[in-house]
Amino acid sequence: MPKMTLLTSQPFIKKFIISVSFGLIGLLFSGYAIRIPFGDFQLNFIWSIAFPLVITLAYGLRFGLLSITCGLTFLYPFILGYMNGYGSFVGMLVLYVWIVFHGLGKDWRDKRPTRWNHPMMIQLFYSVVRLLIYALLFQPLMTLNPPPWNLEAFPSIQSEIVWYFSVRGIFMEMMLLLIVDTVLLLPRIRQLFNLETDESMRYNGRVLTGFLGGGLLFISFILAVQYTLIDEVPLTDWLLPPNPKTSLTLFLSSFLFMIMAGVTMRYVEKTLTNERAFKTTYERYQAIFEQMQDIYLELMLDGTIVNASPSIYSTLDLTENQLIGTNFCQLFSEVKGKAWLQELEQQGGFIEKKMTVLAHSGKTLVWSIHLKKIQLKEGEPRLVAMIRDMTDIEEAMEEVTRLNSDLERRVNKRTKDLHASIETLERFNYVVSHDLKTPIRAIDAYTEMIEEDEHNLSGETKDALASIRHIVADMIRLIERLLHYSRVNQATIEKERVPLQPVITDVLDQLRLSHDFTVIFNKPLPTVLGEAVLIKQVFLNVLDNAVTYKRKDEPLLLMIDSVETEDTLSVLVTDNGCGIAPDDLPHVWDLFTTGHQTGTGIGLSTVKRIMEALGGSVQLESRLKKGTTVTLVFPKA
Repeated sequence: MPKMTLLTSQPFIKKFIISVSFGLIGLLFSGYAIRIPFGDFQLNFIWSIAFPLVITLAYGLRFGLLSITCGLTFLYPFILGYMNGYGSFVGMLVLYVWIVFHGLGKDWRDKRPTRWNHPMMIQLFYSVVRLLIYALLFQPLMTLNPPPWNLEAFPSIQSEIVWYFSVRGIFMEMMLLLIVDTVLLLPRIRQLFNLETDESMRYNGRVLTGFLGGGLLFISFILAVQYTLIDEVPLTDWLLPPNPKTSLTLFLSSFLFMIMAGVTMRYVEKTLTNERAFKTTYERYQAIFEQMQDIYLELMLDGTIVNASPSIYSTLDLTENQLIGTNFCQLFSEVKGKAWLQELEQQGGFIEKKMTVLAHSGKTLVWSIHLKKIQLKEGEPRLVAMIRDMTDIEEAMEEVTRLNSDLERRVNKRTKDLHASIETLERFNYVVSHDLKTPIRAIDAYTEMIEEDEHNLSGETKDALASIRHIVADMIRLIERLLHYSRVNQATIEKERVPLQPVITDVLDQLRLSHDFTVIFNKPLPTVLGEAVLIKQVFLNVLDNAVTYKRKDEPLLLMIDSVETEDTLSVLVTDNGCGIAPDDLPHVWDLFTTGHQTGTGIGLSTVKRIMEALGGSVQLESRLKKGTTVTLVFPKA
């Protein structure tokens, strides 16, 4: 079902009907004004225009204007001031100004009430504007008379009479505002207009009835004493019907008692609201107090317990009668308790203790106690103890300590076993390295023999034999260094400044003996901080992977570049080889894992381990059949 708009919604229709109805009432009953003789004048109290004001203070500016416009209340000046002719437009104008002022005030109060938008302050501003309108417009409009609807209208009115009308109107509207503002405090009236009501308003009707009824009875009694007993005037002369003096007295008294009732109703509302807020706050904190796990004790200065939170009774297995009135010191020992009270005075009114307590059931408890001296508002100093039961925590800490001891024992045993395993591995590494170096040294010896015995070797052969001996020497140094590296951590690596250009050139020369490729250096390579043999092994593994896994359909091209930051130097090695499949990329650093059909899966694992040992890092980006880029990040030398 589509959502109804504002103009067709039921709340708007109801407000519209009420607003128009009250406006019509204001018009129809405008002729029944209360007329009270006042010396040579007659005080006319046009009470019916209070109905549109009720709408304005209840619903705001929009419905107030609807009430006086659609309800035709704006015509009342033309009815009551028929002989004023065009001067009646002034009365109509001030009615609209009155409604606009209080309508805006209502809307502003709904957003944020302040003293400047209070109804009385709004009425004060309006009264000044009303005087100006009458002073500036009434007499000029009267000179335009007669109007078409009344050819006998007054051509002019004395300034004194205009002043009287203006002041009378201000007084009358002020009284109506106070009455309407008071009436809108009644719950039944607010329910009629669908306004928000509160429990604190429940006595407003009784207050208003009491003030009006009791006040008028009191005034009637005073008048009766005055006229009957003192002046000896018959009842029919002053009350049946009321003479002008009696009417004025009752009228002004009713107005006064209405104001007093409004003030009292607001005071009662505020008092009840504060009491309810206090009760709610009290109940909330009482619930917290009763359900709190920590223990609260209120003590006299001598340690006598006068108040306690319910949690202590279940903790100590005591009843309230057994605890209240006893001395706080008895929970521990007389000596300790009295010593605490003395220490409290010495420490400036606050101490913190940890103590074991024996419950009534015989269970030993561990308490953390905060004892503080406070000054109550009544002027009597008290001691407040906040106690937390640490028994479970202490038991848990003891269990943690026991587990830690057991864990430490197990760790020591595992560490001892690990050292034994490491020693076994070191012995194994030594044997393996010795067995590896033996054939390598044999190769070196045979190469040396060939060089010495064969004198007719070509220059190319001699260069090849020299290269073999150089490679053999590097292999022996590498085996010895890797064996040493397997026994020490990275802190024992002796770092030095290593120029990368000769290291990489040496590696490339070795690889050119068995591979064809092209190398492009984008810029001279920097000097890094590290260990020369390990760095050479890193580039040997990276470049060997590049030349080994090249594409068959395209010559291999290697591009070597470097990037410098504030703290690091990065070397980028890029090839146009086979690349690595996306599924294999996360596993390239795993030992014995390779992204190709051939290979041992040791090379990149070794690169990662050496770079981390040197305090650097390694990254790899690759696209299948496009190539690979390996980024080696070194600490700055």
